Amino acid sequence: MIKKIVSSMANMLGLTIIPSWRLDQYPFEIFLRRLFDLYKIDLVIDVGANLGQYRDFIRKAVGFEGWIVSFEPDPECLKARKCWRSVNTQTPNGILNPMR
Repeated sequence: MIKKIVSSMANMLGLTIIPSWRLDQYPFEIFLRRLFDLYKIDLVIDVGANLGQYRDFIRKAVGFEGWIVSFEPDPECLKARKCWRSVNTQTPNGILNPMR
């Protein structure tokens, strides 16, 4: 409740409240949002996807709703991503992450 009130007051003053744990990545989030909007980007190719950290970042922090094609050439990393199968399409070397 207090959080909502403080956020509303900050918005009225033209301010944005950012949790301290997001301060380091916030400028990059803003940059990517603007870049995706400016160029109308609707597909991101994540080469060397590892365990999907970048996918999670642009999906959750940046708010990207387009397609993400994740490619991971290391078979060991790809095996660790089996849990994604229920929400994504598995391909031989990557995972397709459709719009949500």
